[in-house]
Amino acid sequence: MRQYAYLQLFLVIPALTLILTVVPGCPDKPAKDGGQAKDGGKDGGSGDKLGSKKSDPLTAKTYDGVIKGKVVYDGTSPVMKELTAVDGHEDKAKCHEGSTKDPTWIVNKDNGVADVIVYLEAPAGKFFALDEKQAKSYTNEPWIDQPFCLYEPQTVAIFAQYKTEDGKGHETGNKFTIKNSAKVSHNTKIKGDGKANETESHNLSAGDTKGVQQKIKFQRDLLPISCDKHSWMTGTLKTFEHPFFAVTGKDGTFEVKNVPVGVEVTVKTWHKDAADVSKTETFKAGDNSVELKVKSKS
Repeated sequence: MRQYAYLQLFLVIPALTLILTVVPGCPDKPAKDGGQAKDGGKDGGSGDKLGSKKSDPLTAKTYDGVIKGKVVYDGTSPVMKELTAVDGHEDKAKCHEGSTKDPTWIVNKDNGVADVIVYLEAPAGKFFALDEKQAKSYTNEPWIDQPFCLYEPQTVAIFAQYKTEDGKGHETGNKFTIKNSAKVSHNTKIKGDGKANETESHNLSAGDTKGVQQKIKFQRDLLPISCDKHSWMTGTLKTFEHPFFAVTGKDGTFEVKNVPVGVEVTVKTWHKDAADVSKTETFKAGDNSVELKVKSKS
């Protein structure tokens, strides 16, 4: 019996060796994305999410539409409160020569809201495509001043980059100017994301109306603006990959020229303390009227 057992073992071992040699190992489960590497980065801003299908250029009939509109406060506007930090500062006398009220909400008697960015967004899976000649026809050299101890305007936007039909991004070369028409010196800091833009700090002496220029590249995140000398001074810079945007004036009005015609786009708003508003529109050649309502989210 023992010899028979040894004989069985002698026959089984070679068979197992043959099986392990011939039969391949089980393959790994296929990746849901077909095994392709996913694209790095955040949401592309035109409906292209991480790892999704490559977006396509939006084709418009013409670019001769004009949006004329107004952003109004929905309801009773917030009361502008005094900035108490001003009174404890060595520059308080000169700061009080101008407004020392919190400028988060600047709303006029007709409920028009200042410092709201109104911009267009392409449909999901699409992006605004421009050629070099078309991109250069849009001028956008934003600036910010500090006539006393507040920024004016509080919010600025820059056409920093455009995409051609092949999806490649091209810098516009537009620059951002920081001025100081105040009787006190200021230190203005523009905080970048550390990738597209580094944080830069500018010392501006009193009465420097020429100011300094800073090149701003496109980044998805907002760029906060602040003054190291006056902690209550804050502003915001937003970059765009297209020129279809405007910032409302003190009466809440805005105008966006040369917008795409005959295609569906989304009109969106941004304000530092308001919930974003969006509405879908298809614009015609010539003038188009849009009214938007915003309110505080705090």
